[in-house]
Amino acid sequence: MFEQIKNEHSDHILNIEYAFTVSKELGLSPRALTYRAFDENDFKKLFELVDKVLNKIRYDYISGGCLYVHSYLKLIFSEYGYNSELVFGDVIVNNIPYMECTLESLKEQLENGKSSTYQDVHCWLLLENGQFFDATLYRDLTDGKYAAELYCFKSLNFNNNTFEYNPMLVGSKFIEKTSPNPYIG
Repeated sequence: MFEQIKNEHSDHILNIEYAFTVSKELGLSPRALTYRAFDENDFKKLFELVDKVLNKIRYDYISGGCLYVHSYLKLIFSEYGYNSELVFGDVIVNNIPYMECTLESLKEQLENGKSSTYQDVHCWLLLENGQFFDATLYRDLTDGKYAAELYCFKSLNFNNNTFEYNPMLVGSKFIEKTSPNPYIG
C-alpha cells in the first residue's frame, strides 16, 4: 500500500498497513486506496469542501463530533472525486494522548456493540496521497475558537503544538458497530 511514498514515510505506511490488517481481521472491511499525488489545487478544493460542510453541520459540543464530521466529509470528498477512508485511533498532542485509547480498548468497543455513552476514540481521514486529514482536532482543542485542518504523514507541528497520529483501526464499519449516534455511519 502506498509503495510510491513508502521509502520516504516508512513508519507512517507501516502503521497504516498494520491498522488495515487488524481491521480486516476484525471484519471492518476497510477500503484500500490507490495512491494519487495531490497538488496545491487538490488541497484548496478539500479546504473549500470542509468550509462548506462545517458551516452546515455545526458539530461543536456533539459527542462523537469527529466521527460525524469525517463520515460526512468522506462522502462529500467522494462526490468530488477524492477517495478517503476513516481512521480510528489516538493523537498524541504535546506528548499527551488526546483520547487515551488503545487498540485493546477499541476492540472492546467492537465487542460491546453500540455504546449508549461517549466513545473513547478519535477519527480522521486517510487520503489517497497517504496523508492523514483531520478537520476537527484543532477546533476541539481550542474549544471551537479556532478551526484548522491538520494534514500530515504521521506527525506535524502547528501553532507551537506537536501532533502525532496513531492509527489503530480503519473502515466505516467501526462506526456502524459502535456509534450511538444514528446520524453517523
